Amino acid sequence: MSDLAAPAPFSSLLETLDDSRVTRFQLKIMFISGMGFFTDAYDLFVIGIVVALLKTEWALSTTQISLLNSVTLLASAVGAILFGRIADILGRKRIYGYEVLILAIGALASAVAPNYIFLLVCRAILGIGIGGDYPVSATIMSEYSGKKSRGKMVGLVFAMQGAGLVVGPLVASGLIASGISDDTTWRILLALGAIPGLAVFYLRRQIHETPRFAMAGGAADEAEAAVAQATGSPAAVAG
Repeated sequence: MSDLAAPAPFSSLLETLDDSRVTRFQLKIMFISGMGFFTDAYDLFVIGIVVALLKTEWALSTTQISLLNSVTLLASAVGAILFGRIADILGRKRIYGYEVLILAIGALASAVAPNYIFLLVCRAILGIGIGGDYPVSATIMSEYSGKKSRGKMVGLVFAMQGAGLVVGPLVASGLIASGISDDTTWRILLALGAIPGLAVFYLRRQIHETPRFAMAGGAADEAEAAVAQATGSPAAVAG
């Protein structure tokens, strides 16, 4: 391979990425990452409404209500530690998207829960997916951003949580106002929590490994392709 065809030096690649302006691809990463945060916020919010509807239907005790409200948050801490560590060992690309599959499985299974214990376990599974999405999505956005726009782009990803918190009560209000039964309402609310994550699953699986992780692993070609795509270079590869 000639010198001209050889991958750019790592330091040069990093400078190219750091000096880049916000590109169309970086906005795409922001949306893909942000949809995970949107889903996380939605799923964490609607459980309060679901518990209010289930309190009478399933005759829940105060302890059961407390566990149902908190199990997802507790599991998310486990998921964040677990997926954060896996992403550092195997790479961001290898696991990116699979955490939303776990989230979606938990959400859909919750929607068909026949009893309290089943719902509690499903909410714990959902929490692991939520926790796993936080570090991976934030890291990917950070590692694909230029240094001048990094804070803004990561901030926009986190801002998608606000959208999830707004959509949750709007959907709940619409379902309750529609006159359908409480049992159907809470099941639809929980099932809808799987849709945003699944909608971006394919897009997440098409992303290159982040340039910085690829460089750390010595994958020069992957790093060069990722930088080209992130900066809008004519050499960018599809995906």
